[in-house]
Amino acid sequence: MPIHVPPVPNTAPDATAFAAVRRIFDSAGFTEAAICERLSLSQLAEVEAAVVRAKDSGPLRNASDALTRLFVEGWPVKRNDLEAVLAAESIQHLQDFTLLEPRGDDSLAATVSLYPIEHLFIVSDRYNNADGSPFEIWDDFVYPCLFITTRKFIETLPRQATGDVLDLCAGTGVGAMLIAGQSKHIVGADLTKRCGIFMEFNAKLNGFDNFETAIGDLYAPVAGRQFDTIIVHPPYQPVLEHIATFNSGGADGEHITRRIITEAPKYLKPGGRLYCLCQLTDRDHPAELRIRNWLSDADNAEVDVAFVVYKHHDIGRYTAIETLQERKPHAAWQSWMEALTTNGVKDMVYGTVVLQKSASPLRSTFTARREGPSATVEDLMALLDAETRATAWDFGASIENRKIRALPGSTMRVVHKPGDGKWETEKLELVRESPFKVLLQIDPVTANLLPQMDGTRTCGELRQSLPFAVPPEQFGSLVRMLMSHRVVVLE
Repeated sequence: MPIHVPPVPNTAPDATAFAAVRRIFDSAGFTEAAICERLSLSQLAEVEAAVVRAKDSGPLRNASDALTRLFVEGWPVKRNDLEAVLAAESIQHLQDFTLLEPRGDDSLAATVSLYPIEHLFIVSDRYNNADGSPFEIWDDFVYPCLFITTRKFIETLPRQATGDVLDLCAGTGVGAMLIAGQSKHIVGADLTKRCGIFMEFNAKLNGFDNFETAIGDLYAPVAGRQFDTIIVHPPYQPVLEHIATFNSGGADGEHITRRIITEAPKYLKPGGRLYCLCQLTDRDHPAELRIRNWLSDADNAEVDVAFVVYKHHDIGRYTAIETLQERKPHAAWQSWMEALTTNGVKDMVYGTVVLQKSASPLRSTFTARREGPSATVEDLMALLDAETRATAWDFGASIENRKIRALPGSTMRVVHKPGDGKWETEKLELVRESPFKVLLQIDPVTANLLPQMDGTRTCGELRQSLPFAVPPEQFGSLVRMLMSHRVVVLE
């Protein structure tokens, strides 16, 4: 039986018509809170395609209920029931934009999924069939951004970007629209024309007049241009065979991500950053050093690499589950595992990779990796800012008059062991659990300094209080290490 592919939304109407449609959702009170109350969810990201229709959500009390039934639950609504809570003119507007289509039983059904994401309304493809029949995706399926996987991408995006922004593998374009801030120009780029139509619709629905849609293979449609910010949520799912454009990342999940990272430096302006939420692999070298190996010598000389890891996946378990979901035989899983093992894959790591193109020749580049299951975008930005400042050639001298303060949450641990009839100190450890998991061996000098980093003394005063001479550059190296792990801050 052929897969049913719904029609795309109509992007032809003018800005006035789009504003009128936007008012339908605003005036209906179609908010995340209203949807969650109706569906008994604590947040919209808890919506699951398989269970959203598991129970009857109740009668249609108002327009928001009806819109939730149509665009989130995906059920048809009888025209009479819809007209009882929504003006006939509004219903016609939704049909004119091909957001609703009539059914033979005098009902109307949504052609798309539509939902609020923060201050935006976003349209994507449906994730179920209106008649309740088994749902199958198609190759250029426009993935909804209300599920938990995309929610993580949204949560880890830097906000209020300025200058020129590129959203690569953009899908609905939600990422670029959320971070737009003071952006001069926004480009949403994707491989499929279907994504381009949805991006264009979403940009017009949310009132963006500086949004450009670009269709083609990764950077191809923006060749020769550079950006201040590039964000990307690429297809990174390891798969035995191609499933769909939005998710299939090859046997190790890195097929597309590697191209994105390798080509990124020439598309970044000085000081520009690429943020990529993806899944990589640790092999003989960890993922961040493998990225260094992907880059050319020239790019390595001017590009910083940071990787914040949110989650690790057991290779055997992950591939076994995917093999079952793809309905492949056990022999296929064995071949897959053999190929991964032969290529040295030891761990699958999920997190945000940042490439930063240096804006100054007066500093060295850095490579940083942090384990941060609970790290926020603010923690990521603090890491980048700390490392950027600390790699300046004059960092040690520049912090002499800055006060330094230890952040709450660290623990200093002394490990003793018996020897020669007495307990001796074996090691000193600095431990943190959040925002990054830290276990650092420190020396007695650092252990004595940490309690003095209370915000009352400058780095120069602490350095000069030491019983032996320490150059500013050496003291700066210690401060850099502590700042980068979010143990201290400069004031």
